[in-house]
Amino acid sequence: MKYLELELSLTIASHSLRIRYQPSEDSMMISLSTIRSLELIQNLLNTKSKQCLFGHLNHTITPMGARILRSSILQPSTMKDVTLTPRYDAVQELSTKEEMFFEVRKG
Repeated sequence: MKYLELELSLTIASHSLRIRYQPSEDSMMISLSTIRSLELIQNLLNTKSKQCLFGHLNHTITPMGARILRSSILQPSTMKDVTLTPRYDAVQELSTKEEMFFEVRKG
C-alpha cells in the first residue's frame, strides 16, 4: 500500500481494498526464472510474440478462460485424483467425440 502511495502517488481509502492471501497448497510453485527460461507465458526474444506455451495453448474465447489457462500454467495442480484425472478424462472425451467438442466450444 505504501508503494502505491509513495511511488505512484495513488491514495486508497481505508477499508476500500481487501487483500486475501490464498496459500498455494495442492499446486506446484514454479520460480520466476524457470517461468522465463521455459517461455511459459512470454517469448524471450520478442515479448509481443505468441511463440510461448501460453500462446500456443490459448484458444480460449473469453478473457476469463485465458486467465484460468494462465493460472493453470503458472501454478499447475498437484491433486491427481481430485483435479488431474477428471481433466484428463474430459480431454479424452472431447478429443474422441467431435460433436461434443464443437457443442462445448459454442458455449
